[in-house]
Amino acid sequence: MANIDQAEAILLLKALLSNTAYTVPGAQYAAIDTSTTAPTSTSFGSEASGGGYARAALSVTAAAAGSGGNAGLAYSPSSGALNYTNMPAGTFSSIEVFNAATGTTRRLLFGALASSKTLAAGDTLSIAAGQLTATLG
Repeated sequence: MANIDQAEAILLLKALLSNTAYTVPGAQYAAIDTSTTAPTSTSFGSEASGGGYARAALSVTAAAAGSGGNAGLAYSPSSGALNYTNMPAGTFSSIEVFNAATGTTRRLLFGALASSKTLAAGDTLSIAAGQLTATLG
């Protein structure tokens, strides 16, 4: 996941360049999107709905210097696996990080899954610990 929401990027730039206070989001939640509409920097994707789907709360860990071919900062927002149980049937292709468990609130980050996942109704979609990362640089 390597994309920052445009509105969030503007808030960060204002804080860096014009001494405007930046309010750090408290809780963070990961939303899974269908392949119907991919998220962009200015628009949300088509979030999953139905079954037992709900956004997953993220356990945030501090950013650290990147390693290997990544010279930027690495951020792993989840210290444990993310498990979306009892998913609706469909193909899921992207993820977005919001500051609330429901609604179109403040979106922070978004990006494509490494590969789309096609699920039957009732399946579980899992993202292993350490597999959800965001980088800059």
